[in-house]
Amino acid sequence: MKIAVFIKPILQFPITQENTKVSLDYEKVTMNEADSCALEESIKLIKIYGGEVTCISIGGPECLRVLKEALIRGANNAIFLNEPSFNKLDELSDSLNGQLPIIVAELLGLPHITYVNKVKIEESKVVCEKRYEDEIYICETRMPAVLGVTVDLNKPKKVENISGITIDQSKIMTLDLKSIGLKLEDLSSRIKIIDTKNLLKQR
Repeated sequence: MKIAVFIKPILQFPITQENTKVSLDYEKVTMNEADSCALEESIKLIKIYGGEVTCISIGGPECLRVLKEALIRGANNAIFLNEPSFNKLDELSDSLNGQLPIIVAELLGLPHITYVNKVKIEESKVVCEKRYEDEIYICETRMPAVLGVTVDLNKPKKVENISGITIDQSKIMTLDLKSIGLKLEDLSSRIKIIDTKNLLKQR
């Protein structure tokens, strides 16, 4: 079984009224919580059923830190999509709304299940429990499939002193726009920001 996990790096300190200016310190970058849960579950699954986990992250140098953490925790391989043009990617299309798994599934022509908080494998099928509002649904689909998980899936292990741990750098494959067959116009934004409001200043 082969599992791909998308990982987004985020800053791990809160922005408050006193701290509204953010400088990117790579030591303060961590893995998105839901992505971390997806990684944890994937590692558990390959320990039971065999296979490998490949983590994928898009962006700048901050991605290397979360990919390193993923490898330390048990991922087998990592792909770093490093390309200045990726800054044009439209992040407004998914803000904790669970849209990314649906988009990926559509592009790959695969079935998908979102809001997953339990996963098990039964032969060639994946069986998931998903909670939506006041209902719990038990869903199954054939593999391969795309899953979008919630933070209720598990409690990921924490890695201390990531900077002090050495990894095999050959496990991280670095790709750019050209090497994955895309052009700059493929990344054109479909959403235009027409205004912004600072909620902290309004309080």
